[in-house]
Amino acid sequence: MDALPGLLLAFSHRPKETFPLILNFGATELALPVARVWHRFAGQRNLARQWILQWPEHTATALIPLVFVKPCDNSEAALFALRLLYEQGHSELLQTVANRWDRADMWPALEKILTQNPMEIYPARIPKAPDFWHPAMWSRPRLIT
Repeated sequence: MDALPGLLLAFSHRPKETFPLILNFGATELALPVARVWHRFAGQRNLARQWILQWPEHTATALIPLVFVKPCDNSEAALFALRLLYEQGHSELLQTVANRWDRADMWPALEKILTQNPMEIYPARIPKAPDFWHPAMWSRPRLIT
């Protein structure tokens, strides 16, 4: 695992070329970058899914704390990766990892988040609408006579 910092650096600069190498390494440091790929990049989604399902304990250990922080891209990516594990039948593993924090309310809170209906999940920040969506900016149509 001495090569892990170099592998992370290479993955941050050239993710497409180094992703196949990452599949062979299970480390908690890799969980968040892989979760980001799973959440954002459709082209690499299958490899990210493969890594998450191949290393579920590493994924859960690294990402469970991120679900409970202020909503951001990292917490959103963590939630989607943990939801994948939950849907693929890793609920017992998630419960075991959540119980490592010695808090009785950790697993029920996590399970509630993971089983939440996707229609109830709103974005952390709703962006401002572009100017062309405001009716005051529209010009009146002119009819050709």
